[in-house]
Amino acid sequence: MTDMHGLLAEIRRPRLLMRAARLGLADYRRERDLRRLVPDPEPGRAVAALLAEERDLERRRRAGEATYSVAHHVEVLIALIAEARLAPPAVCPLARGAGGGGRLAEPSPAPENDCAGGSAASPS
Repeated sequence: MTDMHGLLAEIRRPRLLMRAARLGLADYRRERDLRRLVPDPEPGRAVAALLAEERDLERRRRAGEATYSVAHHVEVLIALIAEARLAPPAVCPLARGAGGGGRLAEPSPAPENDCAGGSAASPS
């Protein structure tokens, strides 16, 4: 199974794009916004679908395709961050908020806060 937390933590996007997404979180309404973006609103599946959509948008952005929409990309990033925050620890794509810069998430500060719910091995 793919580690969703790891995938989300490694996403790097332009600072302005991420700033717009973080600002949009205040207006995000799951009932209204998520249904427009993904067919299955269950948090784990929604995050996977949003992640796939975001990757496609990033590919189109980098390629300079005429079909790329920055507004849609921001909407998907907003939903991705919000849904990741709602996901249960077992799914744990991103329990913490979006970090600074162009990263979608900052890694957990301590190993015992990993997504799997396990604790780190004690140093020997």
